[in-house]
Amino acid sequence: MNKEKFFTFQILGAAWCVLITLHLLPQVSKAQDVSVAISDNVIVLNSRERSGVLELVNFASTPAEYKVKVLSLPEEVEAGGQFVRWAPRRAVVPANRTIPLRVAARPRGSMSPGEYVVRIGVQARGAALPDTDFAGEDDEQTQGLGVSVPIQPILPATVYYRHEIDAPQVEIVGYSTDIEGPFEAVGGFLTAKDHQDRSFVGAAVVTHEPSGAVVLDGRVHVPPGQEPGPLLIPASEDIPEMSGDDEYCLQLWAEFPPQGEPYTEFCN
Repeated sequence: MNKEKFFTFQILGAAWCVLITLHLLPQVSKAQDVSVAISDNVIVLNSRERSGVLELVNFASTPAEYKVKVLSLPEEVEAGGQFVRWAPRRAVVPANRTIPLRVAARPRGSMSPGEYVVRIGVQARGAALPDTDFAGEDDEQTQGLGVSVPIQPILPATVYYRHEIDAPQVEIVGYSTDIEGPFEAVGGFLTAKDHQDRSFVGAAVVTHEPSGAVVLDGRVHVPPGQEPGPLLIPASEDIPEMSGDDEYCLQLWAEFPPQGEPYTEFCN
């Protein structure tokens, strides 16, 4: 599995960013002889679709054992039993193989409408470090060096469960070429979210209209309580004389991967 590129879109006047991932960016952990990954770090569930799937990926030449644990729960569901479940509970993934992990929400009937955020951790168990032989060295040289510990990387993921509410939308409110960002950009689309207390997890496609080239194609993730910032358009060496004055069109979907037609489209 190849590592994917990603672009981080700077939000002016705020300390966070909108992340657009080209294709799918797995969460990868490499430690000792363990090289493991999960296929995504966000799952969106709702009242109609209460389960989703992650893939557990083992890049190593030996089997890896995975287990999942809840890292944090909303206060509203902490005392209500097991709000999120997954299967298999524990799994051994053969070398250089992938298996699915299904994650499901079990809401209580008394839950209020809203979005509930659960943080989970996928843990992969590695082998212990080999014993170290420091024969012939004095105690001062070897002090603290002969410890063997198992390496257990934890890959975090976020589960959004939207209970009896609609998915939020990000609206396109303008376009500007006067935007600074963490990479060279020719311009950017200005955006706003309709529900600040909900996450937005959707898809975006930006097309350079004069050439017909797609210059961005990926996921937009805006956590709850945060405003989206400008969606920057990176300069491309594949498009000669590309400039911010060219025409660009942005399409947005309220889910990822995108399904059907975009809910909005804007051309500068």
